[in-house]
Amino acid sequence: MDPQSTRRCPEAWTLLDDARRSGSDARAWLKAAKSLAEAGEGQAADEAFERYFALAPGRKWVAEGAERHRLGDLEGAAANYRKALGDDPNNVDALRLLGVACVQLGHASEAERAAPCSSRRTFPQHGTISARC
Repeated sequence: MDPQSTRRCPEAWTLLDDARRSGSDARAWLKAAKSLAEAGEGQAADEAFERYFALAPGRKWVAEGAERHRLGDLEGAAANYRKALGDDPNNVDALRLLGVACVQLGHASEAERAAPCSSRRTFPQHGTISARC
């Protein structure tokens, strides 16, 4: 019997196998991690998330910032979003969340600079776009 067939949600384990075969495809690792987490496979999900974050370090800063934000640590959240932007100045999630944190902290000028709706950004796959609030 296939050992995966005795586990919950065999589809999640198939996604993990796909991610392993892909090696450095961050999206494959994220998809596997989310699926494993939804299936209640915590340890495997954590390992897949760590691999994803190793491949996309800016995303780890955003995730940790979002958790700090959720817990009310706005300064800590903003610091994490700034670290993500140090890795990738066009990280839309980090820009948006930094803008929100700065508004909540009363740092209006930094919020204006950070918020993607107040500026134009260039993205390799999409060209230059203007986001609107």
